[in-house]
Amino acid sequence: MLSDISKLCPHKIPSVVAHQGDSLSVGSTSRFDFIIDGKQEYMIERIESIDEKNMTLRRTVIDGEIMKNYKTLNFQVQVIPKGNDASLVKCCFEYEKINQAAPEPIKLLNFSLGALKDLVAQLPNVN
Repeated sequence: MLSDISKLCPHKIPSVVAHQGDSLSVGSTSRFDFIIDGKQEYMIERIESIDEKNMTLRRTVIDGEIMKNYKTLNFQVQVIPKGNDASLVKCCFEYEKINQAAPEPIKLLNFSLGALKDLVAQLPNVN
């Protein structure tokens, strides 16, 4: 479940809750409370597409403090099996800044990479 993320990575993502729908199907939304640079923020994301064949999930941020700098912010995650119980996880950020002075989302990218590493480190412990 999506809410398990906060159990595995509470120091970075203290809360994940379904906002509308089941948080697992296209069109459903989830609220993520996260801590970035020592400050707690939130964002609400909507699942735009799920491609089970290509193991790809696409989400769009629709609300939250982070959107003060961006017109659009999308995430795509793809899992690519590599055999021997190993997989490659490919993450892509697509964004449009609100203006030229808005920062690139480097802090969010670094945060996401750190959270993903924390989650992967927990995988052997998940049953």
